[in-house]
Amino acid sequence: MKDHPDIRLLWEIRHLIKGPIVINDVNPILHILAESIVESQIMECKPAEVRSALDRLKEKGVSHHAFRTTIASILLNCLFDTPKENKPFDVKKYSKQLEMLGANVVIAGKVGRNEPCPCGSGKKYKRCCIDKHESDLSLKRSSGSQAIADEKLILGSVHYATFGYLKNARPDDTVILLENRYHISKYLEENGDLEGAYLVLKENINSAMSLGNKGLIKNAYQDLLLRKINNTKHTDIIFNKLKNFLKKTLFQWVSTNNCYCQLLDLILYTVMNSKGAN
Repeated sequence: MKDHPDIRLLWEIRHLIKGPIVINDVNPILHILAESIVESQIMECKPAEVRSALDRLKEKGVSHHAFRTTIASILLNCLFDTPKENKPFDVKKYSKQLEMLGANVVIAGKVGRNEPCPCGSGKKYKRCCIDKHESDLSLKRSSGSQAIADEKLILGSVHYATFGYLKNARPDDTVILLENRYHISKYLEENGDLEGAYLVLKENINSAMSLGNKGLIKNAYQDLLLRKINNTKHTDIIFNKLKNFLKKTLFQWVSTNNCYCQLLDLILYTVMNSKGAN
C-alpha cells in the first residue's frame, strides 16, 4: 500500500463490503491486487519475461510503479479472456506480450488490423494487442511525463481538481490523494459505512494541514463537516469524534497560525449547526 496510501482504509475493510468495489467505474481493490501479483512475479522472476520487460522499460525512463501498472493491465486483459473463452490462463500469450513490451520492434503499419496478431493468440490484430502496441509506441515517442501519468490511480475529479490536472500531476501530488479519498468517503457513505467515511475524510484533513494550503484545509474540513448524515446514532458518533479531533489538532494548529482564525470560526459554526439540525 506504499504507493496508494489513499486506498489503505478501503483495503482494510474490503471484506466487509458486499460485492465488487467500484468507484466511478474504477475498481481500486482489483487494481491493488493486480499490482501485488505483478510485484510477486517481478520478485520471483516468474515468468522470466517480466524481468526482461522491466529492464527494457527502465532503460526508457519508466518508473517501477508505472511498469507495474502497465503489466497489471496486460495481466488483467489475459485473465478476463480466461472465463470468456472458457479455457485455462494462457501463460504463453501473457509471456509473449511481455516479450513485446518495450521491445525495439516496429509493429504499427507492418501488421494489418485484420491479420493474425503477432502475439500468437490466433485472434485478429485489431481484436487482440493493437491497443497495447499503440500505447507502447506512444510511450516510446513521448517524454517521461507520459509514463508518469500512466501509473496514477484516479477515482474521480472536479472536487479538488480537474481530471486534466490530476492526469498530468506528479504521482506524489497530495491533491490526487485528497480527490481519491473524497470519492472513497462518498462511496462508503452511500454504502452505509458512515464511520469509514469519517475516517477517510479525517485523513484528508491531516494531508491538507501537512501542506499548509489554506484552500485545501478549508475544503477538507468542509467535506468532513458538511457530509450529509441521515442516522442520528451515527451523527452523535461523528460529532463526538470530530469534537475530540478538533481539540487535539486544529486548536493547537490555529494558535500558531493566527491568519486562520476565520477558518476556525467557520468550522465551529458548521459543527454547531450540523449538531442542532439533527
